Amino acid sequence: PQTLTFLFTDIEGSTPLWDSRPDAMRAATERHNALLREAITAHGGNAFRVVGDAFCVAFPDATAAVLAAVDAQRALCTQAWGDAPIHVRMGLHSGAVDMAEDEIFRGPSLARAARVMSAAHGDQILATAATVALLDRKLPAGGALSDLGDHTLRGFARPERLYQLVVPGLRSEFPPIRTQEALRTNLPPALTSFVGRGQALTQVREAARKSRLVTLIGSGGTGKTRLAIEAASELTGTFDDGVWLVELASVADAALVAHAIASALGARAEGDVSPLTLIEATLRGKRALLLLDNCEHVVDEAAKAVQVLLRALPHVHLLATSREALGVEGESVYRVPSLTMPPAE
Repeated sequence: PQTLTFLFTDIEGSTPLWDSRPDAMRAATERHNALLREAITAHGGNAFRVVGDAFCVAFPDATAAVLAAVDAQRALCTQAWGDAPIHVRMGLHSGAVDMAEDEIFRGPSLARAARVMSAAHGDQILATAATVALLDRKLPAGGALSDLGDHTLRGFARPERLYQLVVPGLRSEFPPIRTQEALRTNLPPALTSFVGRGQALTQVREAARKSRLVTLIGSGGTGKTRLAIEAASELTGTFDDGVWLVELASVADAALVAHAIASALGARAEGDVSPLTLIEATLRGKRALLLLDNCEHVVDEAAKAVQVLLRALPHVHLLATSREALGVEGESVYRVPSLTMPPAE
């Protein structure tokens, strides 16, 4: 076996871009490929596998791999992409591999490099401790390593120490990386205990588990939001891909309902990609729960978005709060009774 450093890359969210802007995306991908190959060649890398916009590259030297990643990101980030803006995520890992008779690398290091890349966000460069150890402090000018801690990569039992490469001129602020430890909910923490509505909580929780759309209705001040958040928080273990709160109270323009949903998911709409298309791409094949809070003032647009998502995403459930039902086929309505004060002692 020989020890190599692997750089894996791909374009984040390329599917919705291809769906909405195929011609622009075709030109952008060709430019992306040329810039990557230029950086790889300049630093002695071997692009041994290219599938679509995904590159798998081997380097005999960890420093060369890091320099190639930085040069590629710098070139990509300074491009004027026009109608198809692209953001490339990159992962670096060093490990021993075997070379098979067909000159294809074999070994778990390849899968680990792929998982590191999958954990990254567009424009981000992640590296494992194995790669960092081989750098011997040799970083690009002004560069630094941000220690992200231990993370469990999908399919691997042993946690991996991950680092983000921070370099002047490149984006440095990102959401939490996408590993099993990453927070799979944006629900607010409970600041007070939830008492007196145990039966309602059980009913709503079980309804949301079984039905794809449950709407809690009632007049203002009945505690719909608190009840929905408590029920959703108890379902975080049921929905493997997250429970997400979408706060609609501040959405003044009904046309921005889908944008609010995409924003809550951390999905970034660019170019002419519609927010609903972006949501579908983000949640396709995933089991998640969306909590749409305060739908009453945007009820028509909320209902339209819900209909689209229910049709397109068979494993996604929705929980909503409103003063009136959404009127969507298959909706299960739960009327929240008025709050009552406990008797004085």
